[in-house]
Amino acid sequence: NRLKSQVAALEAEIEELSKENQYLKDENYVMQKQVESEKEKVAEMVVVNTQLSKQVAIGARISLKVLDVQPLRSAIIGDFKLTDKLSKLDKISVSYTLNTNDLTEKGEKELYFQIVKPGGAVLVNKNSGSGLGSFNGGKKQYSVKKVVNFQNGNETGSFEIPKTEDMSEGKYVVKVFSKDSEMGTSEFTLR
Repeated sequence: NRLKSQVAALEAEIEELSKENQYLKDENYVMQKQVESEKEKVAEMVVVNTQLSKQVAIGARISLKVLDVQPLRSAIIGDFKLTDKLSKLDKISVSYTLNTNDLTEKGEKELYFQIVKPGGAVLVNKNSGSGLGSFNGGKKQYSVKKVVNFQNGNETGSFEIPKTEDMSEGKYVVKVFSKDSEMGTSEFTLR
């Protein structure tokens, strides 16, 4: 009798433990589904965060407010005057103003200026600081490189490039680049 009662007690305990085990299995299943759901939400948030980061990076690019390019000749009275004649050209004057942008990190920014001649070659003048640089997705020739201390205050700058012997008549395009994007263009024609 005593063994029968012990067996009955053990069977009851086994039954109770089986119920608790099933309850824990069910609870574990629910928790696993919640974890999977949370992992999916995290993955979606990573995608959204990546997209937003890209948008902020695009929004944080510096841009030009003004790009003024003037082909100039010496004047009899005064300093210099605009010209559209290659034979009278003495220099090309370029001035620029940067836009303000609260998303852009303050500090030194490199600007690359390309003066593209008719035919597509970049105007090179070693005395004006022409060279080869890495910008806008590759290594490219530039006519002038400027370093600007960007403080979000419409920074301005200018430079001049003297006429070179290899210049010809036609349309010239001035392109301005930051490290990762094209900032603007301007053009003029010499005849």
